[in-house]
Amino acid sequence: MREYYEKNKEKLRLYAREYYNENKEMVKRKSKIYSKEYRSKNQDIIRIRKREYYLNNKEKEDKRIAEWRARNLERVKEYTRNWKERNPENVFNDRLLVHYRRGCPKTVNDITYIEWLKLLEVSGKKCLRCGSTEKLTIDMIVPHSKGGFLVLDNIQVLCNRCNAGKRNRIVDYRSLGHGNI
Repeated sequence: MREYYEKNKEKLRLYAREYYNENKEMVKRKSKIYSKEYRSKNQDIIRIRKREYYLNNKEKEDKRIAEWRARNLERVKEYTRNWKERNPENVFNDRLLVHYRRGCPKTVNDITYIEWLKLLEVSGKKCLRCGSTEKLTIDMIVPHSKGGFLVLDNIQVLCNRCNAGKRNRIVDYRSLGHGNI
């Protein structure tokens, strides 16, 4: 078979090109179907190959990805916005990671997303200090720097501005009549 191919290479190429031109739509349709089937059957293999390629070409891929993101900034923002709407629990968990990165130890009683939602309801979904409904954050009444933990009894709802202004002082705005859990 190999010898036949070597002897008739040009003839076979011409035949293949002719066949493709005569049956272009069918070939494209079959190719698309096969490609889709292959991808669905071999997702793990494809994922591993992509990961290996990325690791072997990290600088090149990072540059390509950064260029694509720069060209498609609005698309990236829209995707991120939609993802955050579909995954509020993951967004909440990402915010908790900020506390852990600052050195706040994880405890058994760390608050959950459901508890955070309950706390927001109790506070009327507004800052306990100024009443703003914009950029609400978790505030530790007793800050980590003063020995506080990220537990339900030690948190209150403050807007980003009030939380930043409070710094590391111990101030409990829950006593202003906005309620407590």
